[in-house]
Amino acid sequence: MKSFKAAVIVGALGVTLAGCTAGTPAAEQPPTAPSTSTSPATQVPPASDTKAPAPTTSAAAASGVLDPGGFGAIRLGMTAEQLVATGLVEGPEGQELCELYRLKSGEGSLWLQKDGTGVASIGLDRAARTPEGITFGSTAAEVRAAYPTLREGVSWSSVDRSGDTGYGFSGDPVTKLLVFKRDQGCHN
Repeated sequence: MKSFKAAVIVGALGVTLAGCTAGTPAAEQPPTAPSTSTSPATQVPPASDTKAPAPTTSAAAASGVLDPGGFGAIRLGMTAEQLVATGLVEGPEGQELCELYRLKSGEGSLWLQKDGTGVASIGLDRAARTPEGITFGSTAAEVRAAYPTLREGVSWSSVDRSGDTGYGFSGDPVTKLLVFKRDQGCHN
């Protein structure tokens, strides 16, 4: 009779604990101690495995910031060795003056100038924004409002940023973002 009461109490406790943690993300749930009893009635049922919904396109775009110095771990001026050590790129595809590397994530590519000046530009095709909030789908009017000194071009519009860097924007609405070192020789 005592083991039956213990099994009922432990079973009720397990239901109560499962009910309390069902809405708590797995990372915040306290660890449960493994059961030492062989009786199935004393087993505590595992909490349901809930997963966070996948981010929307706009949430994914907001996750990566293309700042005047680079994109995440990839920074303008990095050497080829530093760039490859990030584990984020494939390549290079050799050119005479520069090498093209592609981001493994499929988000874009970058040019590395072979004369020792390092990463010259990073071009992104998706999942990024500038610190001023310009992202894929931003209109030309939004870009001009964020960057009043914007110079409009045939293929790209550009604006000088801090130090010797600049941003480039292609399309209306924006379909490609670029951060680049001014006076680099990989592209115009």
